[in-house]
Amino acid sequence: MRVSLRPERPSPLMPGYRLDRYELLAPVAEGGMGEVWLARQKGKHGFEKLVAIKTLLRKLASDDHFRQMFLDESRIASRIEHENVAKILDLGEESDVLYLVMEWVDGDALSRIERIVTKKEETLPVAICAKLIADICGGLHVAHELRGPDGVELGVVHRDVSPQNILVTTGGVAKLIDFGIAKARDRASGDTSEGLLKGKIEYMAPEQALGQRVDRRADVWGAGDHPLPSVRRQAGVQSREPAGDVEPPHVGASAGTPSRSHSASDRRGREEGPRVQGRRSLCDRARHAARAQSGDGGGEARGGASRHRGVPRRAHRRAGGKAP
Repeated sequence: MRVSLRPERPSPLMPGYRLDRYELLAPVAEGGMGEVWLARQKGKHGFEKLVAIKTLLRKLASDDHFRQMFLDESRIASRIEHENVAKILDLGEESDVLYLVMEWVDGDALSRIERIVTKKEETLPVAICAKLIADICGGLHVAHELRGPDGVELGVVHRDVSPQNILVTTGGVAKLIDFGIAKARDRASGDTSEGLLKGKIEYMAPEQALGQRVDRRADVWGAGDHPLPSVRRQAGVQSREPAGDVEPPHVGASAGTPSRSHSASDRRGREEGPRVQGRRSLCDRARHAARAQSGDGGGEARGGASRHRGVPRRAHRRAGGKAP
């Protein structure tokens, strides 16, 4: 894989810029591969709707491999229909800008909610944490069961189930996003970067951290392992430091060079003993925990997240205080 060395042109994207019938309003986030904007979809007779627009970074826009990865994400994620997975609404290209249109989730990333809660020296109730786990398990199950036109399972594995990729609505519903590095049978771009771990090692299953083949169980590990720093603090478990893309411990490590091998070894050690094998088992346990902790049949878990002071009304703030 080679990244184009052609001079990078300035990005035309700015508030007010239009991509077909979508008007960009404000940047929301930027990652290693793309950026996300809050946008307004405009239609006839005054129709308006807030959406999220994801675009490739300008420096990658002319690279065929990254373009194909972007298209793979749109093809995989658009097939998933579930309330706990952010919906893909459209795919387009305008003035050499390839973009993906997604539902706008009025809420925030779980990682940011946790930072706010931690800053206030508070914790999310265990019932809410358990409810979020159950939500993500529901979305993952639909993704894992996805089949192609031939009726054969696509073998989808998200591979990056982390708080950064979980959005929580103001109504307390968790939604999984970002299938950019998902493993699937029919990826046109092939598997992502062989020999390089993609994702966040602190949420990886041991086999993924060791660079081995993964299946849906790796996502189940992530779903049960990350939620949440709040639970870890309440249980007296020390939080782990975040990490980006890293090499497997057996690749590229040299004497005297620090590596992540100790992290992978730690995770391998944590694998010893019973391990939840499927999302149904984890989902059932999470729902049971939510009911048990709330003491009211899950009422607190259903509505508590939206009432918690750490959840901002980001859509209202970015759209000038106007609801969609």
